Amino acid sequence: TYPDINLPDSTSNLVGSQGLFSYSIVPLATAPALSLIENRAGIYFDFNPPIITNYTRHTIRKPRLEFVENITICAGETIQGIVMTQDTFLQELIEFGDREEVYVTQIQVLPLAETIVPVGLDNPGLWQDIWISQDTTVIEYSISENGCDSLTIFQIDVLTRTTDPSWQDGIKLAPNPTAGPLTITWPDVVHLQRISIYNTSGRLLEEWIPSEQGQHHFRLSSLPVGTYYLLLQDENGNTGRASFTKVSSE
Repeated sequence: TYPDINLPDSTSNLVGSQGLFSYSIVPLATAPALSLIENRAGIYFDFNPPIITNYTRHTIRKPRLEFVENITICAGETIQGIVMTQDTFLQELIEFGDREEVYVTQIQVLPLAETIVPVGLDNPGLWQDIWISQDTTVIEYSISENGCDSLTIFQIDVLTRTTDPSWQDGIKLAPNPTAGPLTITWPDVVHLQRISIYNTSGRLLEEWIPSEQGQHHFRLSSLPVGTYYLLLQDENGNTGRASFTKVSSE
């Protein structure tokens, strides 16, 4: 019983006459899963007939077991078809007749290591076997200590530009375009120390030491169709340039 409630009658105070009664019942631990518990209550005021509440219906759910797995991956890897870019978790619910099992995967995503390295070159020239003639950016991929990709961005600034050597106009290529064989000639008074060939990405492909004065013969059957650059360096360090196009395989 709850004495001294003393609600006013509804005719004199409609709002104050309204009351609320709440209760809870803890089911037995031995109650089978999926059991339906129905209940209602009777509320008595003095000697008046009881006020019968509506039915409550509660279903005892199955026992739930939870399994947690912690994994660490690199940014960009895929799990269950999802590309991971940040820390997250995945949850899967499996229902059995007598229980539920929840599998939670907590995922730590390691970021891509990125380092920016400024590089200043006094003049156009070779840098890590790449011919650099103007300001550019070179990206290098490697594996960091945590096993993920590491990105190094070299921002290359060419501080000055050199003029072409006096013998630049004497460089001749034939045939150009070529299907394979190529002959390059230059003034006889120029003593070349090295001839290098680069692709359009600036990657060194081959180097030769000229065996003849004033000319050199190439067979370019190994090169795919495309445009290429030749750099000719004389004994004084001056560099001449030429380009050719490979139009078809031999």
